[in-house]
Amino acid sequence: SEARKVNGMSAARLESNVQNQNQALGVLSYFIQREQNVFAFHGFTSTQLFSQFASSFEAVMTGFDQIRNQAMLAKKPIRVRIERVRQSADFATVLRSFNMPNDKLKDLAILNGMKPEDRLATGSLVKILRE
Repeated sequence: SEARKVNGMSAARLESNVQNQNQALGVLSYFIQREQNVFAFHGFTSTQLFSQFASSFEAVMTGFDQIRNQAMLAKKPIRVRIERVRQSADFATVLRSFNMPNDKLKDLAILNGMKPEDRLATGSLVKILRE
């Protein structure tokens, strides 16, 4: 392993090969210490493709840094909530009854494993997003 600095933080870079039952994998690992925490990053692919992807792995791992953008720091997390359907309707209508924006319909359909036109019975459970 090689000692490094990543955006002022102590780090160790390790390149290795791992053999599983079917193939050999090339692995690039970074262990980055920030205060009392150590963050581990691993990028891997077949040994044949490793040289093609190593620079991408390296860029992601060495891009790790503290967030300084105040707008990002002030952002509230979006949480998944489970709600009970109050009245039988199609999925899109149910989402609108929970004030979900139309631009989230496709994502919420995937999250719920449904299509917008699927019918939901009263009492069914759906996943919605809330801040």
